[in-house]
Amino acid sequence: MAQFLRTVVSANSDYDAFFKGEKQLTASQYRGYLIYNSEKGDCFHCHGYPLLADNQFHNTGLDSVYTKSNWGRYEITGNTSDVGKFKTPTLRNVEFTRPYMHDGRFMTLEEVVEFYNNGVKLSPTLDPIMTKSGKENGLNLSEQEKKDLVNF
Repeated sequence: MAQFLRTVVSANSDYDAFFKGEKQLTASQYRGYLIYNSEKGDCFHCHGYPLLADNQFHNTGLDSVYTKSNWGRYEITGNTSDVGKFKTPTLRNVEFTRPYMHDGRFMTLEEVVEFYNNGVKLSPTLDPIMTKSGKENGLNLSEQEKKDLVNF
């Protein structure tokens, strides 16, 4: 498995070319980029460049009730503060890696964005970034902003 994982490389993507100044984003993609990298979307905190992952474990509010199927890191550590926490996946080539979330509950990026916009569930181990001031009820993105974020 380790040998296979070393062969999975994501480099010279459109995103990388944009950062090198070799490619322009469309207007919608650029607006999505601004949302992604601002407090409006808050994506960059866990999915920052260049890895688009922070290699940390977070509870992003997928569930409010936990059973063995969604215990997350708690199943390994036994630490109750780890209930519902899963490792942040990279968003590199995310459009090719569906289904989404640890359990595959979302089939489209639109569903993922809508979850963060309006579906986060409260729980004792919910990551503080999910409920910081102004985000208590989701991201509050407009339909156009959600499209722009997906396009990015």
